[in-house]
Amino acid sequence: MKIVNCKLKIILAAILFLPSLVLADGLVPCGGVGEGFCTICDFFSLAQNIFNFVALTLTPIAAVMLIFWGGYMFLISGGNPAGVVKAKSILKNTVIGLVIVYAGYLAASFTVKFFAGETSVAGSRFTAAGFSIQCTRVELPDETGVKIGDLTETETIPEIVPGPGKITPVPSIPGLKLNDPDDVDIDNLEGNVRTGLSQAAGLASGLNLELVVTSGFRSRDEQLALATQNCQDPAADRCVIKPGRPITCIPQGDGSNCRHTTGQAVDVWCWQNNSKCSQSALFTNVMQPSGFCVLKKENWHFELKTDLDQDPDRKQSFRCD
Repeated sequence: MKIVNCKLKIILAAILFLPSLVLADGLVPCGGVGEGFCTICDFFSLAQNIFNFVALTLTPIAAVMLIFWGGYMFLISGGNPAGVVKAKSILKNTVIGLVIVYAGYLAASFTVKFFAGETSVAGSRFTAAGFSIQCTRVELPDETGVKIGDLTETETIPEIVPGPGKITPVPSIPGLKLNDPDDVDIDNLEGNVRTGLSQAAGLASGLNLELVVTSGFRSRDEQLALATQNCQDPAADRCVIKPGRPITCIPQGDGSNCRHTTGQAVDVWCWQNNSKCSQSALFTNVMQPSGFCVLKKENWHFELKTDLDQDPDRKQSFRCD
């Protein structure tokens, strides 16, 4: 009974301990501090890392322990046939287990290598070197990919993006640029929005990125002109968009129903090396930590989470985490 209890304790400890091993540095090859975002390649790399860890680290330790245990049982058997048989069984099963584990390891490793060998999928190229998977980020064509750092990811980029013509830095906020200083107003943004934008620009600078604001505060007339451009009936209560145009708020009364006219919204694009980069990565690494939520259908439209918390129905249209 004591031996059974001991085995149960060992199994329980393994169950509790293995998850921490999987999350340990070196096993999970992506998503950590200073690491790239996870791709399909990293899934293969994680699988191979687990195979290597089990076969090359855990199995030898377990085998040595079982061999010592079998030898110990043999020594204390005192010539008792039952004890000798049990000791031999432990040693025999250990050898058989090693054969099974390493045969499975070779089969699994070759399978991963077969699928991973010189393959390029979704912005990553992975090659199998021996029994390790090496991931390399690669740039996708401009029409399907956007780049941030060493990561390229597939995104659908709408036509309304900053153009290189009049992009101008904001001297008072490093890392922030205006698409057209004659047309984009950030001075009249609500105070907390401007503060959050400054914080976001600081985070972007640390990632060698820039924020390009394509729209900030708008007057009621400017909002109405935009609604006329984008909506089929700018006099209606709600915008029925024209084909290929973005959703636009139609100002009612003094225009306080629209977030841009109250200075509570800002349109921001990720910019790197004079070209667009990943909007989803921009939200995750820059805008969300600065307190912003992003409109699900417009990945360039940001509003503060604290403002959206006051309007739960509207908040459902946003991604905040």
